[in-house]
Amino acid sequence: QLARFLGCRENVIAPLVPLQIPSTALSYVDQNLRKLEVQQPILINPGAGWITKLWPAENYAQLSVRIEEELNLPTVFTYGPGEEDLMEKVRKAISPRPVASFPTDILQLAALCQRARLFVGGDTGPLHLAVALGTPTVAILGPTAAWRNGPFNPDDRVVKRQLFCSNSYKRTCDKFICMDIPVREVFDSVAQRLHLRRPVVDQLD
Repeated sequence: QLARFLGCRENVIAPLVPLQIPSTALSYVDQNLRKLEVQQPILINPGAGWITKLWPAENYAQLSVRIEEELNLPTVFTYGPGEEDLMEKVRKAISPRPVASFPTDILQLAALCQRARLFVGGDTGPLHLAVALGTPTVAILGPTAAWRNGPFNPDDRVVKRQLFCSNSYKRTCDKFICMDIPVREVFDSVAQRLHLRRPVVDQLD
């Protein structure tokens, strides 16, 4: 929207951030992906800094199951410090299916984004890192504006409810309806983004 307002061509993709990822981070990620017997996973990040940006953990669990069963693609969950309880909710919701996941620091997460087929998550640091690295993304947005906080690649997808309180940027809310988004809508956006995804060379040796 902002690009059109400024008169920019809509098919121009903003340049990527030239982040130098150490070989040690890439090796760590490759080793863990091999242990999981996974290549080019779909990353799912259920965390967020504000409670109003959180899509329910149970929804992320259902999304993972649908991706693996209906698209026949592997998923890997990512999480940060202090989000262990959130991941436990995901594990309980998916049980008895196993949850593929391993801890990462910021550089290892960047390496994991480079190895990923797609990133799905809310408005949070890992999403913006994936966008900056050029990883295809599906953003689940609640109280923040898509033009400001969403991905800039026109191929990426934003799933968001249009409400009277949209883009309020509230960190707390007594209604908490902006993240009441059906799993089906996010899954459909994942399928659409995968269809638009440009072919990549398998980076795993």
